[in-house]
Amino acid sequence: GFLAMAMGIKRVARYVPQTRKRTYAQVAKPTTLSTIKRKVVVLSGKGGVGKSTVSAQLAYALASKGLTVGLLDLDICGPSIPHMLGVRGHKVFSDSKGNIAPVMVEQEGNSIAVMSIGFML
Repeated sequence: GFLAMAMGIKRVARYVPQTRKRTYAQVAKPTTLSTIKRKVVVLSGKGGVGKSTVSAQLAYALASKGLTVGLLDLDICGPSIPHMLGVRGHKVFSDSKGNIAPVMVEQEGNSIAVMSIGFML
């Protein structure tokens, strides 16, 4: 709600529920970092400088250009990406082989695949 509005992000239109009975292949293709063509890392040695805010805004901007976007939140101390994208409390989907599918966030016809430590805590 409020945090997303303050950042200029419109409310998330809908998300793909992770509770449906689906196979991993129907949700996402297994991917390793080596198969991803371009990676952008947002980091800082200091906390509270807006890394999550910049990451969320950058993901939305790239997705709005029609690009395939994934957002990986590895903040162990305070994973805020699920809160910012309106998917806090959602769980990731995993198959019998241990493959994990991201939570899909959709807004205005664009999708962002989101994986966060916050989904597993």
